[in-house]
Amino acid sequence: MMPAIFGKVEYKYMTNNMTTGKPAKLILQFMIPTCLGNIFQQFYNLADSVVAGRFIGVDALAAIGSTTSLIFLVIGWLNGLTSGFSIMVAQHFGAGKYERMRRNVAMSIYLCLAFVLVILLFLRRTVVRPINQLTRATEAF
Repeated sequence: MMPAIFGKVEYKYMTNNMTTGKPAKLILQFMIPTCLGNIFQQFYNLADSVVAGRFIGVDALAAIGSTTSLIFLVIGWLNGLTSGFSIMVAQHFGAGKYERMRRNVAMSIYLCLAFVLVILLFLRRTVVRPINQLTRATEAF
């Protein structure tokens, strides 16, 4: 398949119509991969903590623990932001307006990238440094 920059590209979508069929079966088919993904994410976090605690040291483990809430806040905010886009994406997908759907997906990605850049560049100077000074944490970046 040719990239979209070379002209109009035909896409074949793999869809699962969740409006017909037995609701319990459809929900389970949707739920199981999501739950497995969450379980594997927890295993990753556990392995990360074990490696940091055993091989890097107690300070590294404390740094992971102290930043987990902040990372959860940012990821949760971005998840909520892009969930708003999912309504428009679903409407355009259902109407067969695939070009508008792709535009909405792209805009949600651009908005997330812009938010991350703001976090990295602006808030690092205005928020992170004062918090590090307040908590007497060493600045790693």
